[in-house]
Amino acid sequence: MKNSDVIKNIVSDQLCLGCGACVQVSGHGKVDLKLNTEGFLRPVVINDITESEAKAVLNVCPGIRVGNAEKGADYSDLWGPVISTHVGWSTNPDIRYAASSGGGISAALCYLLSNNVVDCVLHSGVSDNDPLENGYKLSTSVEQIVEHCGSRYSPAAPLMGLMQAIERFDRIAFVGKPCDVVALRKLSEENHVVLEKIKYAISFMCAGTPSMKGTEAVLEAFSLNKNDIKSFNYRGDGWPGMATAITKDNEKHQMSYNESWGKILNKNLQVRCKICNDGTGESADITFADAWHGDETGYPSFEEQDGRSLIIVRTRLGSELLSSAVADGSLHIEPFDKERIEEIQPYQAVRKKLIFSRLLAMKLCFQKTPSYPWGDMLRLSLSAGLKKNIVSFAGMTKRIVKLKLGL
Repeated sequence: MKNSDVIKNIVSDQLCLGCGACVQVSGHGKVDLKLNTEGFLRPVVINDITESEAKAVLNVCPGIRVGNAEKGADYSDLWGPVISTHVGWSTNPDIRYAASSGGGISAALCYLLSNNVVDCVLHSGVSDNDPLENGYKLSTSVEQIVEHCGSRYSPAAPLMGLMQAIERFDRIAFVGKPCDVVALRKLSEENHVVLEKIKYAISFMCAGTPSMKGTEAVLEAFSLNKNDIKSFNYRGDGWPGMATAITKDNEKHQMSYNESWGKILNKNLQVRCKICNDGTGESADITFADAWHGDETGYPSFEEQDGRSLIIVRTRLGSELLSSAVADGSLHIEPFDKERIEEIQPYQAVRKKLIFSRLLAMKLCFQKTPSYPWGDMLRLSLSAGLKKNIVSFAGMTKRIVKLKLGL
């Protein structure tokens, strides 16, 4: 057995999240991260890694072992550490309009850079080579933050820029998906330079990573070919904003968020995302999300409105960042009751409550599962009720059987 088989096994067991953490702990040029035929980012082994590198891969991979945040007095089984909760938005109306959910993250990052608190922000943005793909960005100015604001509902791996960032800069803010932040925390344990130079870890709530095939399906609904595209935005320019494709002939095609995400993109999620127990960025210093307004039934309304962010402060650093951004005038916030998070983020709550039933289905079908705190998952599962758990268990079992049969 080769040492690099640990990476190949994570991929074949469908536990890979495509974050690129394994690349960061492998020797130079030994592992790369590329889009596979299914449209997901996956590690590609070029040369065998050493035994110590294989151990490091197992330590940092968020797909196989989840590093739960410390369970202090402010820990919630459903939402993780919660020091305080707020709703807010960028005080710059242009940023508030252009960003995905009121520009909360963008406002915090603009504060950090404009006040010389950090030298660089490592985050994701549109690839320089393909308007449909993502790449990592090392932003050093407010203008660059604004240029790259907005959600990207396709594979992204900001950690692929980590080594370049710590080589060039001393004070770095990192923005990534919850799994990216978990991997970053683990990488900090492997590399003291990462621990020293990453000053802030910022996350956003994530409902899963869609394949590039999801993006292609949106284009198909527009009757467009990917070679026709000059630019593509999943959201922004309003809240929640429209999926917008602009062709090389400057034709604009748009689709509502409810249509693009609700009916196409979320049908193309990678398997590991379906059993994620942290879609809310528990390991971050501060988490941002959509602070949806409820419709007449209480369910989030996706009608176009002025954007606003849900803000969950998780650490002392996160609290200091929020207070400073507000005092600076970059960010406006209002108090929000922690007990109401489930009202405006019901999907995250339901998904976490039903993970136990999905994991149980995987276990009974002899599938590999991540290392989770089973007691916590069971406790949350009981709060969801028997009927929902049975439906969830049956759905996962059906999915596994179809996959094994190649259907």
